[in-house]
Amino acid sequence: MRQLAIAAIALCITRAAFAQGGPPMITDDPGTPGPGKWENNVAIAFEHRSDETAYDLPAIDLNYGVGEHIQLTLQTAPVLLKRNDHGPIGGLGGTEAALKWRFLDQETSGFDMSMFPRVIFNVTQSSVRRGLAEDGTRFQIPFQIAKTYGRWHTDAEFGPRASTIGRSEWLYG
Repeated sequence: MRQLAIAAIALCITRAAFAQGGPPMITDDPGTPGPGKWENNVAIAFEHRSDETAYDLPAIDLNYGVGEHIQLTLQTAPVLLKRNDHGPIGGLGGTEAALKWRFLDQETSGFDMSMFPRVIFNVTQSSVRRGLAEDGTRFQIPFQIAKTYGRWHTDAEFGPRASTIGRSEWLYG
C-alpha cells in the first residue's frame, strides 16, 4: 500500500511539473515571456573533472519580453572553483547577452521556430587568469524548433558557435 501511495504522489508531482529549456540546460526552446513580462531563472550548477570542481553559485538568467516574439537575455554567475592542489577561489564567470526572435508560431505554421544570437564575454580578465572563465569572446547563433502534440512537447536546438580564441564548433541538442 505504501508503494502505491508513493507512486501516486510521484505521478501527481510529475503531472504538475513545468518543463522548459534554459539554464542550467544546454539547449533552449523558442518560447518568449510575452510583452513586458520577465522570466528569471536561478540555478546552482556544477561541473566536476578529475582534478577540479566548479560551482555556479547561482547561475542567474534574466529574460525580458519585448512584444510577443522578442526576448532580451542577460546571464552570468559567480563561480567557485575548487582544485585538488589548493583551496577554493571565486570570481565572476562568463557573461552572456542575447536576443531571441521567434519568427514562426505553431498556430500559423505548425511549429514554433526561433533564433537566439548571443555573445559570451568576460567582464573581468582576472577570472580568466584564475581559470574561472574562458578566454576570448564567443558568438553563438542557435536556432530552436518546437512542436506540441497534445500534452507532449518536443524541441531541438542547433547552430554554430564561433570563438575569437580556440576552435569554433557546432552545437545541437
